[in-house]
Amino acid sequence: MYLFVSGSFALRDVKLTIPAAVERGKQAKLHCNYDMEGEPLYAVKWYKSDREFFRYTPLDTPPYKQFLTPYVHVVQNLSNGSFVVLDNVALETSGKYSCEISADAPSFFTIDASGILQVVEVPKEGPIIKGLKSRYRLNDTLKAECTSIKSHPAANLTWFVNDFQVDPVHLRRNRAHLSPDGFYSPRLGLRLLITKQLFVNGRLRIRCLASMHDIYTKSSEVSVEIEKPKYRYKTTPMPIFQWEDAQPAERYPHTTHVYPGVRSKAMSRYPHFLCYKLNNMRNRIFGNICNKT
Repeated sequence: MYLFVSGSFALRDVKLTIPAAVERGKQAKLHCNYDMEGEPLYAVKWYKSDREFFRYTPLDTPPYKQFLTPYVHVVQNLSNGSFVVLDNVALETSGKYSCEISADAPSFFTIDASGILQVVEVPKEGPIIKGLKSRYRLNDTLKAECTSIKSHPAANLTWFVNDFQVDPVHLRRNRAHLSPDGFYSPRLGLRLLITKQLFVNGRLRIRCLASMHDIYTKSSEVSVEIEKPKYRYKTTPMPIFQWEDAQPAERYPHTTHVYPGVRSKAMSRYPHFLCYKLNNMRNRIFGNICNKT
């Protein structure tokens, strides 16, 4: 807020620099920068939500003065006319902060600047990836979910495939789970069609990154493989041919020796060569004849 009075300005370029976020339990350093243009400084006053908690007056002894404010603990020996350091910040320390610069006589100009301090609780571990399989076939749909456990506020989640950020069309943002103690566990789903171009040397790298401003960054990575197709060779059965008038196979191989029988008196009526020939042909009728007495 700028106050206009007659005459020239004795103050200008008042700026308040506040970290974008501070981790719970650590220190926060707020910087109030200004140019007095040769005018004497009367006081620097610090406020949280319009409530003064610290004052620096160089002409007073001592020059520091604190005012009791919940969740605001000033490190006095590290604070001066330009800086104020807050120790052991809590989530409740978050809020609007202002520094007010006042010039001494004769101008008595006063200018202030304001900003927001955010205290965060970072996750105790990295993000967790669930739902991935070790192998995928072409044209399969990869489905995975990344979860960051307990933070305040919710951590930002980002998917990467082979170090390239995934297009939002492949993301499924689920509602963050809020625990009874006020911490968030955000979830971000991934749906990706498996194509050959996604794989490098047969592998696909999936990474989920969880971040909170510039004070917390952790990631988890999983690699999956492409499943090679399994070829099944089909065998065609040989046709069975039925030949007409087919002859049965020989009972014995061709190397079987056939020995002629010895002619007896009962066979004297028939020539020896005839009986031998008939026995070789296995003719029952003639066999009976040959054996006839």
